[in-house]
Amino acid sequence: MRPRGRFAFWAVWAVFSTGFLVCRWGLFDPVFYNVDEAEYAVGAQALSQGLLPGLDLIGSTKPPAIVFLYWCVFAVLGESLLVIQVTGIVLWFIALALTMRLGQRLLPDVPVWASALSFFLLANSFGPPRDLHALNVELPGVVFTLASLLLLTRVRLNRTLMVAGTLLGIAVMFRQSLVFFAIPAMILLLPLRTREVVPFAAGVVLPWLVLLIPYMQRDGLGWAYESWVRFPMMYAGDTGIAGFLLAAWYTTIEIIRQAVVPFLLAFAGIYLAFKARNRVILAMLIASALAVSSGSRFFEHYYIQALPVMALLAALSAIELVKRGGWIERGVKASLAVGAIMAILHFPLWRIWDPSAPPKGVSAESLDLGGLEIELAEFAAQQSFPNERIFVWGYCPQIYFHSKRTPAVRDFLCEYVTGYSPFSTSPRPYARPDAMEMMIEDLKKNQPKLIFDLSFVEYYPYSFTRYPLSNYPHLADYIRTNYHPAAQAGPVPIYALASN
Repeated sequence: MRPRGRFAFWAVWAVFSTGFLVCRWGLFDPVFYNVDEAEYAVGAQALSQGLLPGLDLIGSTKPPAIVFLYWCVFAVLGESLLVIQVTGIVLWFIALALTMRLGQRLLPDVPVWASALSFFLLANSFGPPRDLHALNVELPGVVFTLASLLLLTRVRLNRTLMVAGTLLGIAVMFRQSLVFFAIPAMILLLPLRTREVVPFAAGVVLPWLVLLIPYMQRDGLGWAYESWVRFPMMYAGDTGIAGFLLAAWYTTIEIIRQAVVPFLLAFAGIYLAFKARNRVILAMLIASALAVSSGSRFFEHYYIQALPVMALLAALSAIELVKRGGWIERGVKASLAVGAIMAILHFPLWRIWDPSAPPKGVSAESLDLGGLEIELAEFAAQQSFPNERIFVWGYCPQIYFHSKRTPAVRDFLCEYVTGYSPFSTSPRPYARPDAMEMMIEDLKKNQPKLIFDLSFVEYYPYSFTRYPLSNYPHLADYIRTNYHPAAQAGPVPIYALASN
């Protein structure tokens, strides 16, 4: 006897959640898979000391919801990299369930196992773990977005509409591009009535008002705008049209090559959605395309925003093709089997198919390709007290996190002083004319016990070899006057605060 009703739904969910664990079990490793994770973790440590992201620590291109999420997780489960990864897999489980439930509401003729299978294939058969397994902003943002859209498929009471709006507002606090999902939200609200749009819009605004209160109290709205609006827009647009198109082409072709079965089914599903005039699905597709392309660099984790609608489209076409019977049905079933095998092997065999994958236990974002950031962090922890601060000249938040030492400067990624930004094509516009003055001011105020100069580290994805301290005489003079050479770890000089 086949399971029915709620039991059937959760039975399917349990099967594919187990599939997630099978695919990713070997990835539960005490490392940062993405440097962004380290940035958010440092922000969470600083938040526990009353320092606000986007004000006391600047340089991130994301709103602060991800920092608050890390802070909450650390407060409940403790500070560890394993906790970050467990939280990530739980969010994948939730996203799977929400996609399945949304599929039930928007595509009632498509069995729930089809949307679950499609989501599983898409989430586990493309992209390196450093982007897909990492707890980056897209994953929790998509969870809140799906929850918002799902609520809008229910009876539209004022409280339901306001909660749905609040969920979407929180989603945008993870990644600005998720605001495009207001498009399918409005389609779900058709016909638009003021008495329904107003509580939904009020819900979207509410979490932002709550967030901005402490920034207003500290006269920090200017920095909030800089951190969450101007700087991200500049970062997103600096590739130019040619760079945008090139990145879109190469990344999309690569992920289709890795996950050809679900992506081809999804493309076929676009035609079926047009044919059926499914406005909500088509609006989700448009919103997803806008969200993915708003980042301009097309990193693999951007595509997490598109996985739910791609899964629904793939499920729609798979079921439609299966209904035709004969060789088409057999071909689709064989293709799904091949896709499942690809998904099951993709992440477990990461270190075989990806030549840039590091050995187990070493981060793909490792300093000097050998875990030097851990050695530097241990030195900082041994040579300073927990209430003392440190300063890292370079783009390596991992040192701050592992040492459990707070950055001594607001520009803790050294982006505003140097104009550096990861994978930027024209970094100089990022520099601020007042950044060096601000950095020296912070150093004088906080007097970091130790300073690490990473400009001699050549083998690192975010190398600072183009930004030696000698290019910044004011900073070099301040360090020379107030610090003395204390140690050398590999190519990294370490300076200690001179005694008075």
